[in-house]
Amino acid sequence: MFCENVTGYFLSTYCQFKRDSVAFASKAKMRSRYIRLQRFFKQFKLDYVLIAKWIFNLFFSVDKPIYLTIDRTNWYWGKAKINIFVLGIAYEGLSIPLFWKALPKAGNSNFNEQRALISRFLNTFPQIKIAGLLADREFANHQLFHWLDHKMLHSIFELKKEPCFV
Repeated sequence: MFCENVTGYFLSTYCQFKRDSVAFASKAKMRSRYIRLQRFFKQFKLDYVLIAKWIFNLFFSVDKPIYLTIDRTNWYWGKAKINIFVLGIAYEGLSIPLFWKALPKAGNSNFNEQRALISRFLNTFPQIKIAGLLADREFANHQLFHWLDHKMLHSIFELKKEPCFV
């Protein structure tokens, strides 16, 4: 039951410890269960590499080549600007995110951030065959082209008129 509740927290959009503390079978008082939940989630650390491997195994197989995708999304949370750089894998017209980095700035990612995120994938999944990298024009820069060429990764960047194959 506890594992089901923890999984539910990650799948839902929010959690309410007061409400959820009622679901735990315990002789402890409600306030004590509430505090236990708070302590657990305060100290709980997610292993994002393990989650990425789990997601990969849900959708993909190691023997079929994949297309990596990189993209960036940004929005406001109240007055705070959220800017996230995401690496995913193309799947039936979608991109399934595996790794991401919250950028501490507004605007595009730079080459070092791009290389770090792609390297994180390459280090986590060294056995995976990569058919190519898909990205839009925001990511087209000479340093990235050169690095991808050095890594022998084909890439397709969307430019204003038509795709550019590198």
